[in-house]
Amino acid sequence: KVTLPRLYLTWPTAPRFHEDEAPLTMLAAILGDGRSSRLHKSLVYEKRIAQSTSAYHGASEVAGLWYVDLTAAPGHTLAEVEDAARFEIDRILEQLPTAEEVERAKNHIEHRAVDQLSRIGGFGGRANRLNSFNIFTGDPDRANHDIERFLAVQPEDIRRAGQAYLGLRRV
Repeated sequence: KVTLPRLYLTWPTAPRFHEDEAPLTMLAAILGDGRSSRLHKSLVYEKRIAQSTSAYHGASEVAGLWYVDLTAAPGHTLAEVEDAARFEIDRILEQLPTAEEVERAKNHIEHRAVDQLSRIGGFGGRANRLNSFNIFTGDPDRANHDIERFLAVQPEDIRRAGQAYLGLRRV
């Protein structure tokens, strides 16, 4: 039994190590990563039409996917939640994210990268990351400084990448 309806929206995006990977990851962090994200503040906290929200960018070897997951709150429809989420997505594509939002996203992404490098094994641990960078780039040492491309992202980059990928080509 499904107690609350959930909506998954997905857009095809750029592959791993493409120049748009970092801005798209930052866009996902600003829109849907945690309680301070735009989607959570608007849909869960202010409007109370969603139970939960999240956004994520997953880049792979050939292509990437940009996801939004929305769970409607009791008494609210998926159409209502989707319209409100689309409003927030469109808003960030028209107006630049704030410096505070960008800094918060960079801090979160940097924390995650350091955390992954601090673990020896397992998915996302140091050994896995070194192997991944070796396979995809031929340079395992890139795992030690790949974060730099994420920290260099500017608000204009986020808007440009979002406008390029988050149009009507979603499923």
